Amino acid sequence: MASKEFLKPQNAPDPIVKYLIANMKLNVTWAYNLKSIMKPGQENGIWDFRLYNETDVRSKNIKIKDYSSLDAYPAMSLFEGTYDPKTQNVQITKKN
Repeated sequence: MASKEFLKPQNAPDPIVKYLIANMKLNVTWAYNLKSIMKPGQENGIWDFRLYNETDVRSKNIKIKDYSSLDAYPAMSLFEGTYDPKTQNVQITKKN
């Protein structure tokens, strides 16, 4: 996946969703419906991400354009973490 694609809201990458399902025991359908927003992390090739429920965000008329869009709405960010697309390593923290 090209790095520019990570900068826009999108479906969460499969390794992240699979982590949520396997390690956090989340409902499969719910996990696959989460949206992600990413930005380059501090380490080269590692991305910081936030996951949110698009239905919840839309119901509050919040527009998500980039990673910082959720700064003003921290309750909308359900999970945060890091993702390495090369190794598919995922680290996640539940936020809300």
